[in-house]
Amino acid sequence: MLNDDGKRPYVWITYEQAWLEASALGAGLMHLQLMNPGEYLGIFSINRKEWVLTDMACVQYNFVSVPLVVTLDDETLIFILNQSELRCVIAAPDLACKIVRVADKCPLLRGIVVMGEDLPDESSPKLLMYCWGNVTEAGDSNFPGDYPGRQRKPNDLMTVREEVEERRKVHHLESRSFTPAEALECPKGP
Repeated sequence: MLNDDGKRPYVWITYEQAWLEASALGAGLMHLQLMNPGEYLGIFSINRKEWVLTDMACVQYNFVSVPLVVTLDDETLIFILNQSELRCVIAAPDLACKIVRVADKCPLLRGIVVMGEDLPDESSPKLLMYCWGNVTEAGDSNFPGDYPGRQRKPNDLMTVREEVEERRKVHHLESRSFTPAEALECPKGP
């Protein structure tokens, strides 16, 4: 099987590698001040590994993913970028120029991340532009750990079995009544 460029062989990654790269991407987007939890992140590409990893980062860091169809004309692209209040777009190398071209008509757009290692020749003084590797490296070296907007892996702090058991206890405690003496002895829920 060939990679996205049609030349190099495809390299498989594990679920853990995918999780870690998506985590690094999300952390990098936040560290570079391209995104905050709850903001909208555009994904402008055909299906490829980075598309899925971007969507995973959106889930982990509480970004809202906005898939952009690659066949959009400039007018429709401007409309969608503005309607969805996109702050950043992660784009395939061949589509990044299209975002740069319309950036001046999108007041909230502040950055673009290009899938791959080469930035387009075109640029905009309004946009911060990064290649994928720069963002994931920034995320690796500035990983924020747990914070309220980030979805943690269930086994980050406890095993899945421990978490399920803890939730059962909390649910059981919430679904019955207590005497005042019993209530003082109840463990706190999550």
